[in-house]
Amino acid sequence: MTTGDALVAEAQRFAADLTATVKAVVGGHVEAFGARALHRQGLDHVSVRQEPRTGIPLTVDGAPLLNLTAEYYCVWDSPGQYLAVDESAVKVYAGAKAAGEPLVRYEYLRAATGGWRGDSDERLTEAGLTVGDALSCAARRSALVRGLLWRSHLTALDYSATVNRRLSAVVGAAGGQVLLDQRIRSRGSHHQKLVVIRHRRNPRDDVAFGGGIDLAHSRGDDHQHAGDPQTTAFSAPYGPCPAWHDVQVELRGATSQWSG
Repeated sequence: MTTGDALVAEAQRFAADLTATVKAVVGGHVEAFGARALHRQGLDHVSVRQEPRTGIPLTVDGAPLLNLTAEYYCVWDSPGQYLAVDESAVKVYAGAKAAGEPLVRYEYLRAATGGWRGDSDERLTEAGLTVGDALSCAARRSALVRGLLWRSHLTALDYSATVNRRLSAVVGAAGGQVLLDQRIRSRGSHHQKLVVIRHRRNPRDDVAFGGGIDLAHSRGDDHQHAGDPQTTAFSAPYGPCPAWHDVQVELRGATSQWSG
């Protein structure tokens, strides 16, 4: 299979996944997305869009509101990894091999994070880049790094006070700021998980991730669900390296600004 053929095959899978996702979210009848090979400036591109271009219908209480259109251009980013780029040059990392990969791949100028637990030594890549490394390096590059973590109950009670303080200290030493928040009711906790990355010069590249996954031990799982080697203690039925399945949403461009 040639490089071009391989990209078309990946784009066709991406188109099928995109169709299924849109149908699951919108419901009702949605025209399928298809892949069509393009050749621009000597590089192989594959266009993924609806045919015919009837749009994605959005309704409120059953009444039609508007139709959205979407078109992506799939290109090779690295061997075995393709990149789907929409018309606004907003990046979508399809087929990520690790939960943290999109965060690592962005060259961000401003980052904000919030969470229930944050382990500074949690690895984001197989090469060993950690959460603390990523945020600290961004701060040293003059990015504005701000975080809000739950201060947590005592570690002796099997909570996260020590690790959250450690992440705050690591980022603070690099010039960022991670505050520890304990504005809760008795025996309560904060449980939001949010990462917002803004680009001072290119706001169209802004991105936000929200959902159920902390930047913490045991969360570094992927679609194969082999579990995170950096695990925390769980009940015996889950095994020594439990799989972690949760929902995470990615907001891009102007939409991400609603998050932070």
